[in-house]
Amino acid sequence: MRLAECRNSKFTSYLYSRSLTVNLFRFCWIVLVIWGDLGIYYWSLSTCRWPKLSSTEKPTRVLLVSDTQVQHPLEKDNRRMSFIGQLRRFMFDMNLRRSWHVTTRMRPQVVIFLGDMLASGRNVKDEIEYQRHAEKFKFIFSLDPSISAYHIPGNSDVGMGVSSSSFKAIRRQYLNIFGPFNQQVVIHNHTFLLIDAPGLVDEDYQRAGTGTGFDDWTPLTGGTAAFVKDIERDSKPLILISHIPLARPDSASCGPLREKGTIR
Repeated sequence: MRLAECRNSKFTSYLYSRSLTVNLFRFCWIVLVIWGDLGIYYWSLSTCRWPKLSSTEKPTRVLLVSDTQVQHPLEKDNRRMSFIGQLRRFMFDMNLRRSWHVTTRMRPQVVIFLGDMLASGRNVKDEIEYQRHAEKFKFIFSLDPSISAYHIPGNSDVGMGVSSSSFKAIRRQYLNIFGPFNQQVVIHNHTFLLIDAPGLVDEDYQRAGTGTGFDDWTPLTGGTAAFVKDIERDSKPLILISHIPLARPDSASCGPLREKGTIR
């Protein structure tokens, strides 16, 4: 009896010992760190599934990615950026890479980036700086060569409402790195129109400035309006991909999944 009481006493004292408490907190801390670094990303993707089709035909999986907002390479600003700022930038880039690593586990066959790939591509000083910025984007959002990738420009990538020589150089560099501003792509018997929305907005401002109506406006050579007018329709379903939404009233609903209920 005394031996049993002694063992129970030692066990009870161990339960309330400092070493057990410390080890318990260590275990919880490790679990939290692993969950925050990896688990939360996989959990966020757990409810995301490709639609199941009733037909036996194998579908083509198209992944749409919007507003990645990759920031300038860290070396550009490290002289005037504080240590906290550099750490924040590093964590931001690391979170992007983890998110993309988990997302690619969905095994898409086609990826379309919907603009604003770069956080401030329109603010770079020269083409070399723009190229370094774009290379960082491609490093973070790397893809297997077997996956087709398409890009459309956003206002943060090429700017909007400007006509200076520097912005023309930026658009030229975008063309060299990311490909054509406007594209017509056929994917699994569907036609995708990928348009240069910032360029279309700029052209529409020019049209409105002259007081010319839509029907009387002569589209700019190589512009988005000319590209759309030259499209030959056929029996394939047509899907328009644009970075900027088409014209809608300010009070129009943006759907239940938008952070803000209306455009304003």
